[in-house]
Amino acid sequence: MNKRRGLAVALVSAIFLAIPIWLQSYSERSTHPALTYEMIALFNESFPKLALSKQEIEWVIQGSRDEDIWPRWINHFYNPTTNSGWGAQKFGWFPSSMAINLAKLLLSDYPPVPSKYWAVMPNIQAQYKNFGGDRTWQRALYEWSHDNKYEAYYTLGHILHLLEDATVPDHTRDDTHAHPLQSLTGDIGSPYELYAEQYIRDNEGTNLPITASALFAANFRPIILSRLVDYFEVLAGYSHSYFFSKDTIIGFPLPVIISSDDDYGYGKDKDGGIFLLARKRLQRGLGFSLNVVFSLNDPIYDAPILEAYFKRLSKEAILYGAGAIKLFRDEADEVKQSNVVLTKPQEKKGVVSLLNSLKNLKSVLPSATLSPDDKTDITEPLEYNAKTVSVVFAPVTPYTAEASSSSFLPELITISGSGSSSVAPQKIENSFEKIFDDEDQVVHIQPFSFSAVTSSDNFSYTAPSLVEIVIANVLTSTVGSSPETDVSSTINVSSTTTLTVVSNTLAISNITTSTIISLILPDETFTTTTTTPTTTPTTTTEVLVGDPAHIIINEIAWAGTSSDYPLDEWIELYNPTDSSIDLAGWKIVVGEVSVYWQKINNMIVEPKGYFLLEKRRDETLREITADVVYGDAILRNTGDKVALYNVQGGLVDEVDFLQGWPEQSSHGYRSLERIDSNNFAFDSANWRPSNDFRMLGKSYNGGLIYGSPRQANNGNVALNYRQEAPVRILKKEDNPYLLGYYEIPIGFKLIIGPGVVIKGYYPDSKMDIFGELEIQGNAAESVRMTSGKPQPKAGDWQGLWFHPGSVGNIVGLVMEYAGKDFRVNNFIYTGHVGQAIRAEQSTITISDSIFRENSSTTLYAYQSTSSVSHSSFATGKRAIEALGGNVHIESARFDSFIDPAGPIWIIGSWPNINEESIFINNVFNGPTIIAASLTSSARIFAAWPYHLNNIIVPTTTELIIDPGANIRLDPAGVLQIDGSLLAVGTDDLPIHFLPFDPVVSWGSLRFKGSGILRNIVAVHGNNNYPLPPGAAGMVMVENGKVAIEKSVLLDADNAGNTILSNFSDLQIVDSLIGQSEKRAFPTTGIGLNGGSLFLTNVTFKNLETGIRNQSLPLADLYQTSMDDNFINVDYHFDPPLFDVPSL
Repeated sequence: MNKRRGLAVALVSAIFLAIPIWLQSYSERSTHPALTYEMIALFNESFPKLALSKQEIEWVIQGSRDEDIWPRWINHFYNPTTNSGWGAQKFGWFPSSMAINLAKLLLSDYPPVPSKYWAVMPNIQAQYKNFGGDRTWQRALYEWSHDNKYEAYYTLGHILHLLEDATVPDHTRDDTHAHPLQSLTGDIGSPYELYAEQYIRDNEGTNLPITASALFAANFRPIILSRLVDYFEVLAGYSHSYFFSKDTIIGFPLPVIISSDDDYGYGKDKDGGIFLLARKRLQRGLGFSLNVVFSLNDPIYDAPILEAYFKRLSKEAILYGAGAIKLFRDEADEVKQSNVVLTKPQEKKGVVSLLNSLKNLKSVLPSATLSPDDKTDITEPLEYNAKTVSVVFAPVTPYTAEASSSSFLPELITISGSGSSSVAPQKIENSFEKIFDDEDQVVHIQPFSFSAVTSSDNFSYTAPSLVEIVIANVLTSTVGSSPETDVSSTINVSSTTTLTVVSNTLAISNITTSTIISLILPDETFTTTTTTPTTTPTTTTEVLVGDPAHIIINEIAWAGTSSDYPLDEWIELYNPTDSSIDLAGWKIVVGEVSVYWQKINNMIVEPKGYFLLEKRRDETLREITADVVYGDAILRNTGDKVALYNVQGGLVDEVDFLQGWPEQSSHGYRSLERIDSNNFAFDSANWRPSNDFRMLGKSYNGGLIYGSPRQANNGNVALNYRQEAPVRILKKEDNPYLLGYYEIPIGFKLIIGPGVVIKGYYPDSKMDIFGELEIQGNAAESVRMTSGKPQPKAGDWQGLWFHPGSVGNIVGLVMEYAGKDFRVNNFIYTGHVGQAIRAEQSTITISDSIFRENSSTTLYAYQSTSSVSHSSFATGKRAIEALGGNVHIESARFDSFIDPAGPIWIIGSWPNINEESIFINNVFNGPTIIAASLTSSARIFAAWPYHLNNIIVPTTTELIIDPGANIRLDPAGVLQIDGSLLAVGTDDLPIHFLPFDPVVSWGSLRFKGSGILRNIVAVHGNNNYPLPPGAAGMVMVENGKVAIEKSVLLDADNAGNTILSNFSDLQIVDSLIGQSEKRAFPTTGIGLNGGSLFLTNVTFKNLETGIRNQSLPLADLYQTSMDDNFINVDYHFDPPLFDVPSL
């Protein structure tokens, strides 16, 4: 027995060692990124001023993925009814005690904790140093308060992962789901999670059935709770109480199956909705009895149930996850503004994992100090190419209260201070180390601080075994300055302060009383450092100020980027020449202060290129790299002067607003832009506040930049997020506009003026109209909406979406390359559609416009009022598709559409199309109208064919068909005339009724009203299944009155009648009824059930029966000239004996 037990333990140990991923929840490579992306998307749409940038989104998603690093996921369970975590329940044949002991031995010697505590217990997560480390809510707040947005957002991603797991029933009902071990444990895992793996995030978004955009459009907003633990309790409570996991259908009081049918058991959601809850099946009991049981076992067979689960659970995850992001921002900003000093626990190798000693974790674990700019190889150490070490006197926030001890400093570095009141250095970074530049042997020092309280104190720094220490610029600032204070603006270098370098020791003596001293490590490459003059150069050369033949000052962000960062200023230069210009040795002077180049990335301005100077840091403008970072010279809010000097000291350009900046530029922290680079800078009329933000460029905290850094001042204005002003006007002077995801809210109006050009920036670029859109193009200056790609093609961008209640007035628009495929409401089973313009229950008027090279459908209208006049549509699948509503088309042109049913497809309503419209080069040159009922009298023109199916002419209306008209009816298609049909052709221009599909016959013309059919040709009808042969015909008249003259009715397919008259008055003159040749099935020319029949010169040909009276009373038959008019007809009359009086 002992040997067997030992063998079992060895086998189980081998299983655990071989399969290190046996408790994961949603797939960390598919479902987790998709849910996290939608959480952020809803947050961004709901709080656009706090929106995360693309880079920040990727940081969060990466954190969401990395939370599944083993063995972290043993802490991803939370049962809200027992307040417990993973208990190794429902693990196949494994006893829970064995699984727990093996997990302790092989995965983590630290016991699992519930996920709601795991998320907020840094002392526990700090034990996981080798497994991702501390990724708690407190860690995220700490990093945010220290301006480390990468670590903050990366850590937030870990938290969102845990919230997503709280929506997985297996995780809230303690159902261990070891799918990879199925063959050994008998546990097939979680059908729900296996089903959810189909939902992914790609470059175009996600394929989730519920998305942020759909929720936002349906007026759902993030749910804000007061505490993080509340999110766990609400989400876990929901998934635990309303949903089953595979192994917890029996033994749990909730959820309750309230009803069932033959296949499913049903539950009631928290909002009262009924949904599929479990599979119902019969299981053989004792003897021959059958018991009803419920199960949830197969991700494919039970997909309808799991789909119902995922739609509800993913919706809750997105709503609450977006709320958690808002809670984080609120708490983080509060902590930062209150200057609360947060403590970050020291991570240590507390968790012992046997698997860690067997695997190389470097390939799977992220570095705790991973740079957001270098994630391609997380095992490589950070490298710096700095050429200098700046010694800066600046206020520093200590890392922790305990960090005043010098024991935190590495042994290789010695910090010493002399003087009776010296204080030990304070460590302010987690990783405090010296990093060498191998080529130049230059030391780079991580930040620390040293306080001196008397003017006699001296400071020295010793770095052993160094060739040299390079020192650049000494600045001072008094203690107590706000961390947001720009140190360089309060330069007060004491003339008695000295710096000396002896061997490899830096000494600073005569330090100003009460200062903080910091060695600041530059976080990006240093190329050179120069000392700048403190006064304006006095030498000049013969250069005309503002001459466009030279570099010019092009943009000034004097107000900063936001209320949070008013000192994040930037200046842009522009080279209007055709030659590169080297700015080495050039100077910029703000007021009377020369700008100091703190960091230089580039000094060459390319032809027609821009040169960007950012204040304080290269991240002042995110997504755009600065050419130069400068550290002093504040632009005064009351007005200032900016001058540019060349290397000879000549004044090249000057902008003088000492009397005050333009008033409007202070609104929204808008930069001051030069309007015309060819006009002079001193002309104040040549400057304006930036009119809007651009796609490229974000503030330090990811906010919008109202300016055009490193971009043309005119053009590239971003149409993104929600419209802010109730009325906005776009003008051609700012062409081109770049369309992202733009929303016109209810009650708002966007006016697009003549000559405006709008380019789709993303593949999914679209304009969501809930209010009103007015496009004011004209013959001379159209409005153009097009692709932003250099080689455009159909489907490059999505288009315009008019939502219920919206209004569109479109004149003079040229729209091209739109129609990118999308899923309506993003439901996975709805399929993709491509619609350049989508109108839902809205009113849209289009005139004098051109639509070309759009993919799939150009205009889709659902229960909308749509009017199109004097416009052209070219290429694609369909030009206009309408479901219900009212459609008016006047003098439009439709060219080269490939749908077999033609460029116009209208279901549920009869369109008003005038005769001047043109159809050319289409697969079918005419409109398709299906299941439509006339609301007023209408007319069918001969100018183009009509494709019809199931059309109703009501009792109060009349349908007129012009001579020469060509009507194609669908298989079994019906034209139902309850009112009146007037189809009057001529000898030269007969009216044709033909099958749309040449090999499948159409149905019938059915009269319950009246009709005149003159000079018509109707062939290959009578496809009236399921009507029996005697009850059908190609022309059917019931209690009606119809006259047929000079017409041909041939080749009624299927057995039965060519014409069927039930209790009607039917008159036929000079017409042919029959078959082109004798058919194998029974054929009748005219079938009668009562009523009367008047015949004059009617020929019956190739029929079994000419006229059949099918019931009593016999119809009244009147005829003239009948004796010679039966050609190859077996029976002229049936029955043969009934009164046929002559007229």
